[in-house]
Amino acid sequence: GDEIRSIIAGYHWFTDWGRDTMISLEGLTLATGRQVEASYILRTFAHYIKDGLIPNMFPEGKTEGLYHTADATLWYFHALHRYLEHIPDAHLVKYLLPKLLDIVGCHLRGTDFNIHVDHQDGLLVEGQEGYQLTWMDAKVGDWVVTPRRGKAVEINALWYNTLRLLEKWLREANRHDEANGIAEHAARARDSFNKRFWYEEGGYLYDVVDCEGGGNDRSCRPNQLFAISLDYPILDQSRWRAVLNVVKERLLTPVGLRSLAPDEREFKAR
Repeated sequence: GDEIRSIIAGYHWFTDWGRDTMISLEGLTLATGRQVEASYILRTFAHYIKDGLIPNMFPEGKTEGLYHTADATLWYFHALHRYLEHIPDAHLVKYLLPKLLDIVGCHLRGTDFNIHVDHQDGLLVEGQEGYQLTWMDAKVGDWVVTPRRGKAVEINALWYNTLRLLEKWLREANRHDEANGIAEHAARARDSFNKRFWYEEGGYLYDVVDCEGGGNDRSCRPNQLFAISLDYPILDQSRWRAVLNVVKERLLTPVGLRSLAPDEREFKAR
């Protein structure tokens, strides 16, 4: 149909990926005056929501998407928010609100790939053997290079941002009781995040807490920046400067950020 739109992640090697589409939607459509295309893209991916997830990718030649991603659906909320800042599209919000509530409900109850909220602390867990669910998704044969199973730092930053955005849209729709419930989940996640993710000795954020097999992953990675850079930052502002300083000193290069600090044991220079 006329409204079917997507973004190709890397022609001609890659098809359309949910994560890439939602991250790039603002720059490719809103900043370039393609608001109609942005609306079509958001509607297209909403059509393919399944068990509270948008597709990670649409494989070439297939009629169904693959859903093995923990963050693409959370990026969808971010993309929708940026769209609504450009176009106050009340009709789209009304259409999507039941779907957005269902997404959050599925995450709270638990959905595929062991994606669920830990009701002990309100943080979002992800990870299943054989799958790479975050943006660090390299896989060689059956080897998942960076599994990051547990409570990943950027996943929980995105989760908190998602909850606050949904709360905002519910209040604008005068659905205050539902908004209050979402706000409680958000407040609990933020409180737990600030208690659990701060690595005092290093002065930065753990990359993953409650890792598979126990313990916390103190690898110095750029993922922690999402805790301070989304519309609703989850990290207490008193720790922002420390995080920025560590990232600048250990990860920044003239061409961008390393995915791991060079002095880490797992670092490979080539």
